[in-house]
Amino acid sequence: DYLPVLRAQKKDILKVKSKGERYGDRIQRYRTALRKTEEMLNKIRAF
Repeated sequence: DYLPVLRAQKKDILKVKSKGERYGDRIQRYRTALRKTEEMLNKIRAF
């Protein structure tokens, strides 16, 4: 089940920006999580 992974990614994305973290870093993390999610959904659809 991939739902716990998605929830963890969402929690990480929505987390309050920590000290020293640039906005661009947060956006990149979001894009990476989104790409992984899309890849997983495409695998599921292929079945």
